[in-house]
Amino acid sequence: MSEIKTLEDVKNLKIHTKRLFFSANQDEIKSGATTDIYFIKTLEIL
Repeated sequence: MSEIKTLEDVKNLKIHTKRLFFSANQDEIKSGATTDIYFIKTLEIL
């Protein structure tokens, strides 16, 4: 999973629907998939 840096990255994020639990795994946390959307928007503005 690549690092999430833009709103386009957020739009392209796919989460498998057949997961037993909907909590983030270590790869999702590391790539920024749990980052607040306002943080991503702020990065794009700056």
